Amino acid sequence: MRAAGRVAWLLAIALAGPGCGPPCKDAPVEDCVSEGNHLREDADPIAVKGTTATGVEFDLLTSSVNWNEHDATDWVTVKVPGEGTLTVEYNWDNIKCKCSLVITDELGFKLDSVSNKGKRSSISVPTKTAGQYFIRFKADVEGMRSVYSAKFTWERAVPVGPVATAAPVATAAPVVHHHPTGPKEPKEPVEDESKKAKITKLVPGTDADPSVVTINRSSSDGIKEGMGGVVIGVPGARFKVKKVFGASCEAHIKGVSADKIKGHTTVQFD
Repeated sequence: MRAAGRVAWLLAIALAGPGCGPPCKDAPVEDCVSEGNHLREDADPIAVKGTTATGVEFDLLTSSVNWNEHDATDWVTVKVPGEGTLTVEYNWDNIKCKCSLVITDELGFKLDSVSNKGKRSSISVPTKTAGQYFIRFKADVEGMRSVYSAKFTWERAVPVGPVATAAPVATAAPVVHHHPTGPKEPKEPVEDESKKAKITKLVPGTDADPSVVTINRSSSDGIKEGMGGVVIGVPGARFKVKKVFGASCEAHIKGVSADKIKGHTTVQFD
């Protein structure tokens, strides 16, 4: 919503006299007073708040959309520096508003969308290249309105490459020691192609914090918070899903260093 647009609209109504509606020659009736930011090409830029070695944080946005006051659509844009993940944390104050959020790339291709299902939530999309990404907030039908807030962050992708395989070295036959009463080594799970997925991003953890991975499975694939599984090829590397987004999910891995996880991109859900 732009204040100058609202003033111009109210002035036009006053001059037109009673019984005349808002001037809607060049815009849909629900966006007569948006003064341009109802169009993606005139999206309001969101400034960078700060940067780190792993990502970018943008300024907090607080605004509103109101169909009946002819300001139903707001487009904003953020500029990201490269390959990674763009996350929008948002909150609709009016949980009954039929409102929606859409994210597109710089060519206008829709990357993901979500309709309002309550208050605070988030949506994440991969950014393949540096450039502009656009976000639309909209009250979808007549009578709908809400104040909203949004926080935008971008995290750099951690390359996950193939594991280098050394040439086999001839050795003597190993000596097998039997420990009938000793501890058993954990068995590798039986691989099930229907439960496999790929790690698309790895954020290494510390001694106190787990490593965080992004997996290319989402709620549309039946993924829910709390689900678990293993990283194929890394003994003891179990993950647990913490967040589920529109096109991916985020999971934590404890007890295994990030160096052991790097290069292993296949996971299997339990």
